[in-house]
Amino acid sequence: MAIRRCLCRSRRTLPVPARPPSSSQVGFALGVQRGGLLGGIAAFLAFTLPSALFLVMFAIYADTLSGMFGNGLIHGLKIVAAAVVAQAILGMATSLCKTQATATIAVLALLIVTLFSGPLGQSQQLQLEHSLETS
Repeated sequence: MAIRRCLCRSRRTLPVPARPPSSSQVGFALGVQRGGLLGGIAAFLAFTLPSALFLVMFAIYADTLSGMFGNGLIHGLKIVAAAVVAQAILGMATSLCKTQATATIAVLALLIVTLFSGPLGQSQQLQLEHSLETS
């Protein structure tokens, strides 16, 4: 966090945002600061690209995971994904729902999407796919 503040204040590599920059932005900014545009590209290749490639490879080969190891791995990743999504929702809620009216609208939208099916809850596509599979 201190590096992010230092980057934002001292060199103005990144503007001082309402939220701190992401880790990818900090990595790219450090690369640009130390080595210009080529340094930024190198930082991207070394920091962001490996994780993106890992996610793509995992998505391609996820169907081949089976057995106790594969099931455990998938279960653990689901737990981590739920925690990441919960943290993102909390962060968006605190930054976007500043008044009671916006918080009420957000909760009502969540309830509608969760409780209702069809166009109101936007699960029509799932119903269509299920009907195509059964016919």
